[in-house]
Amino acid sequence: MLSLFQQAGWQVTALTLTPASACEIESAFRCRAVSCDITQRGELEAMTFPGFDAVVDCVSAGGAIRGIPRIYFEGANNLIEVLNRNGYYSPAAVLFTDRTTARG
Repeated sequence: MLSLFQQAGWQVTALTLTPASACEIESAFRCRAVSCDITQRGELEAMTFPGFDAVVDCVSAGGAIRGIPRIYFEGANNLIEVLNRNGYYSPAAVLFTDRTTARG
């Protein structure tokens, strides 16, 4: 998904859970990547966000069913609340997508 946004001329900043993932993203996509646990509101509040036009929330619980409510709901809620508090949030500018693959 990052490459599609880059091809469209967007400047991309990725938030990811671990520093290792941030390094992998920066290397693979040549974009800014920051490690942050969006389920921890304090981590989001400590960040400085660049100006942006859109937010794409594309998270994964990493296959842990128990983690789904936390990462999807708490994480998205924290992200929207922190962005809103800092004057960045616009309902038309947030897209929530699901990376979890259904297996049967």
